[in-house]
Amino acid sequence: MYINKVLTKIEDTKNIPPRVSDAILAINSNAKFTIINDDVDRIEWLESFTPIAKDDIITKYNQLKATWDSENGG
Repeated sequence: MYINKVLTKIEDTKNIPPRVSDAILAINSNAKFTIINDDVDRIEWLESFTPIAKDDIITKYNQLKATWDSENGG
């Protein structure tokens, strides 16, 4: 399976690498959005939700990914 353009062997489906949507929800669990192909440039904010800055999303994603990598030997 490819996740974030990385071939990932998933043995435990509950332990998948973080996605951009995970970063958004970590910043604001009430965020209303759709995202296409987990692409930070393809987010549509819904219900007049104030957009979260792209740099903030990327920073949070990188934090989540670093944590996941350290916990999973990545």
